[in-house]
Amino acid sequence: MVLLALATIIVTSPVHAQNEPATLTIGTLEALPSLDPAEAGDVFAWEVLTHLYTGLTRQVPGTLRYELALAASHTISPDGLIHTFTIRPDAAFDDGTPITARTFADSISRAVQHGRGRVVVAPYIKAATVTGDGALSLTLTAPVPYLEELVALPPYFPLQAGRSNGIYRVGASDADSITLTANPAWRGAPPATRTIRLRHFDRPADLREALKAHQVDVAWRGLPPDDAQNATSVKGIHLTLGPGLQTFYILVSQSEPPFNDPALRRAMLPLVDRPLIAKSGLLDTAVPLYSLLPPELASTRSAVYPEFNAEQAASLLDKAGYSKYRQVEAALMTSRGLYGDLYFDAGDTLVNTLVRNGPFSLSQQDSEPHTFVEQLERGTFPLILVGWTPVVPHPDAYLRPLLHSTGTLASGAHYANPNVDRLLDQAAQMPDPIRQMALYEEVQAIAMPDVVAIPLWQNRQLLAAWDGVTGITIEPNFLLRYDQLRIAK
Repeated sequence: MVLLALATIIVTSPVHAQNEPATLTIGTLEALPSLDPAEAGDVFAWEVLTHLYTGLTRQVPGTLRYELALAASHTISPDGLIHTFTIRPDAAFDDGTPITARTFADSISRAVQHGRGRVVVAPYIKAATVTGDGALSLTLTAPVPYLEELVALPPYFPLQAGRSNGIYRVGASDADSITLTANPAWRGAPPATRTIRLRHFDRPADLREALKAHQVDVAWRGLPPDDAQNATSVKGIHLTLGPGLQTFYILVSQSEPPFNDPALRRAMLPLVDRPLIAKSGLLDTAVPLYSLLPPELASTRSAVYPEFNAEQAASLLDKAGYSKYRQVEAALMTSRGLYGDLYFDAGDTLVNTLVRNGPFSLSQQDSEPHTFVEQLERGTFPLILVGWTPVVPHPDAYLRPLLHSTGTLASGAHYANPNVDRLLDQAAQMPDPIRQMALYEEVQAIAMPDVVAIPLWQNRQLLAAWDGVTGITIEPNFLLRYDQLRIAK
């Protein structure tokens, strides 16, 4: 069994070295992205572009908080549909060209119309215009409680061909690598390492061997746990595990017999052995999750789901009328092709635990990704093991898909609770974060007895690096901070 010890994530402030000749090379299995922010439709593209551009807002490093960046102010209309941003007068690209409200309006309007990035723009933005006094006005399709997080994403960045306004700019690129160099026009703290090279590999074994041969300093995004563990056989290579905001749930159909029986759904809750799934099925690359929200976003009053207790489950199942004479027969829908081998092994562990400790006759049904998504959207499943990756780190980005009647996951499970819908919609227009969180707590308390989604685990992010690499900051929302990495060569 491969066991990965949780390493401490080192967070440092970038310190400028007067003579910094070193280049830090990051190896990855991800395809190198387009450098057009409108084409940025995946997390790796967002990571790279976040170092090349600065938007209206930005994430505070090492936190899930956001602050104004090129925006000088942000106001919201009473109905939550119009957000107005004034732009800092000193906002400019690296060649000195001013960045104005018009720059943002044109860039966002372009992203609405085309490009992979439109998936995080078009559903939210109805229009991007410039007001009479020169401010940026964003008209939304519906109130969004996390717009400041949303506009920090690359599809909302200001765009001018060949220019950047971030801490790095592109130095060179080819089919297999991109080199980022420190932007001399950057007005903030300079990067700890002035040159970062991103190098693509096609196969995990190739990335592993390049790391072992010290052809790359860091292996990030895609290196499987067994390959990462193999690399540590070379003295000087260490692993770092950081929390990730991708979460996994059993989604339970509210209409498919026998799970349309709420007593059965509630009796299942104590039969989920999360520590066993994390250790045996996922090889310690995940941590147990006991609430619908990951701990980074949950409050101390978020509803907590029961720990594993076979005796309690047996009592609940007996009261609900289920026994060896009346068994629960069903298939757990999964997709190895969509989520990977460890996810499938976790599904096996989950099924075996339910069968071993209850009156269940369950099997794991592996579906092709297209079929899996179709089953999820059409709601043609009894139980389905799904992963959810939020667009931004905010409670609404989890709870609305899971619990609102119009949510991607809730509608597939045929779940609708008018009180839940009302509270989520009310929270979306609530400017006070404390009162907003109180509504999210109430939503979770109402939904828990309905058992539409059973939280299982939260993924960790894995990075392998040589000992000379310090300043490793892995944000829970999947971003590695290149500007804080330092290398001693």
